[in-house]
Amino acid sequence: MATGTDQVVGLGLVAVSLIIFTYYTAWVILLPFIDSQHVIHKYFLPRAYAVAIPMAAGLLLLLFVGKSSPPPLDPGQGFGRTHLRRCFHTLALLEAPCPAVTPGVFLLSFKAASQ
Repeated sequence: MATGTDQVVGLGLVAVSLIIFTYYTAWVILLPFIDSQHVIHKYFLPRAYAVAIPMAAGLLLLLFVGKSSPPPLDPGQGFGRTHLRRCFHTLALLEAPCPAVTPGVFLLSFKAASQ
């Protein structure tokens, strides 16, 4: 169960997301149908930013995810004996090949699956 602080933060995030969604929807979908001399146009940025801002935000998000993700495992390292036991247990029950971690594991699982 979430604490009171978590609920307030969650509600705040939902509220901010709803405000941004409503503003962007009005900006991109409704504003082109309103006369360009209308007063409402002064509350919105030029339409060129309607594409540039989400593109920049998406690029920053991709860069952040790329920087913060953990490094891949060394191919020779594998997952150890526990992974092998789970693989062979799965092979015995489901008769399905186990995902290859190292070349040796792939060969062992291929031989077990073909028998």
